[in-house]
Amino acid sequence: MARPLRLEYTGDLYHVGARGNHQENIFKDEDDRLAFISFFQYVCQRCNWVCYAYCLMRNHYHLLIETPNANLPKGVHRFNGIYTQTFNRNNNRIGCLYQGRYKTILVEKDNHLLELSRCIANQRPDPVERVLLLLAVLFFNGYFGYCVWHTRAFSHIAR
Repeated sequence: MARPLRLEYTGDLYHVGARGNHQENIFKDEDDRLAFISFFQYVCQRCNWVCYAYCLMRNHYHLLIETPNANLPKGVHRFNGIYTQTFNRNNNRIGCLYQGRYKTILVEKDNHLLELSRCIANQRPDPVERVLLLLAVLFFNGYFGYCVWHTRAFSHIAR
């Protein structure tokens, strides 16, 4: 039986997330996280997305993005594919990185934007990861409230 098609809407806001296959890590180190953010920047620019918040956990990620051009499936497919290939090559592995399809939730801008941004920004690392420096946690958790954060904000990361 075929999977149901994902609905696409122009100018809507989505909470997007994906978990590692078998709940394994999708980030081994900071270089993986920086590569992830760099590829996310690339796809945001190509697809004209607006990012409101993001959080990179050890074995999954959360994104809060707006899609002015109704191109969410195309962009996430490109983004996840590029990162998976790079992660596999850098870590001498093969196969799926993510468990199943990525998850999307359509978000109401007026009622849920601020609250969902708070939830994403307040994701806490696992107990073992709490030893990480505060700067690392702040760097990999983005919270932008009502500010529209265009991809120009990524420019300092991609260098």
